[in-house]
Amino acid sequence: LSLGNLVWLESDNSGTRQVATEHGIPGVTVDLFRDSNVDGSLALGVDTLQDVTVTDTNGDFLFENLFPGQFIVQLSPTNFAQGGVLWGLTSSSGNEPTPDPDNDLNGDDNGDLVAGLGIVSQAVLLTGNGEPANDGDGDTNSNLTVDFGLVAQVDLAIVKSDNVDPVVPGENLIYTLVVTNNGPSDATGVIVSDTLPDEVSYVTGSATQGSISEAGQNVTAELGALDVGDTAMITVEVTVDSSTT
Repeated sequence: LSLGNLVWLESDNSGTRQVATEHGIPGVTVDLFRDSNVDGSLALGVDTLQDVTVTDTNGDFLFENLFPGQFIVQLSPTNFAQGGVLWGLTSSSGNEPTPDPDNDLNGDDNGDLVAGLGIVSQAVLLTGNGEPANDGDGDTNSNLTVDFGLVAQVDLAIVKSDNVDPVVPGENLIYTLVVTNNGPSDATGVIVSDTLPDEVSYVTGSATQGSISEAGQNVTAELGALDVGDTAMITVEVTVDSSTT
């Protein structure tokens, strides 16, 4: 019997792989444990480490020559250490609660982040001639449906200030929002939304990158990509209603 299959980088955190645009991650250390106490979860010191492999250039992994039984697949914590191949990444949350890998669906995320254990699948039951034939190899002694979707971890900080403060009713006021990517990964598709107080009216806005728009009292800045350590500035000019006290 054999068990695989893929570790891939998600762009949309959907929990489902988009084959045309989302690609596998090579060089990931993958551990296979036999679920010795048959409780469905990984217990170090109880469950037996069966094998260790590394994903290939396509992000695929495969464990072969297995006997029937329950198995748990782990993406080792060493992958997530600084400098590791999965540094700055975490498990997809788009299809939570995470599906049981025994559902035999291909291309869905089957991993959960577990403190101290990296990313771990639920137990997979392997049986002779009982594995899916629609997972790419047509072999009922092979299960190639255990997949792990990874997404970038991004910490975006926003600091908002205004000038002049206090402002005189009827005069203009400028809001400034500074957006900083504190990492550990680059950010893509960054969108910042800000709701203006009812006491002001939008005049104009600008951003150091991307575009800015306004609808009602909602201002939206589509900033695009923001690399680790980079900063973008959004400026919004408003008029304070003359009736404001």
